[in-house]
Amino acid sequence: QDGTFVSQALGPIRGRFTGTPFAGPAVLCIRPEHVVFAPRGQQTPENRISFPAVVQQRMFKGLNTWLCADCGAERIICEVTGKSPLHAGEEITLSFDPANALILPDSGEQAPAPAEEVAL
Repeated sequence: QDGTFVSQALGPIRGRFTGTPFAGPAVLCIRPEHVVFAPRGQQTPENRISFPAVVQQRMFKGLNTWLCADCGAERIICEVTGKSPLHAGEEITLSFDPANALILPDSGEQAPAPAEEVAL
């Protein structure tokens, strides 16, 4: 109820609610363009939440590239401008500004598999 989301992979994260505060299962939502993928070890700004991950898939979409990465049991999808130098299997650091995080009630529905989400 206090705006804190707790993920087994990421730990506690403060975010904002879109409606009435609630307690119980929740989903942390961050738009893909707000997630920064960087090579492991690269410095990230102090105000950002950062965590290690491994790139699983890279899809060039013309103007942008979609990157899928796993952080423990969590799957993260990010959109970057242009071609990305990151490749499948590469260890990276993901980061985002917690001001961009939304906390929504968990409907219990499973998200589509990443391949379905990014199919042309």
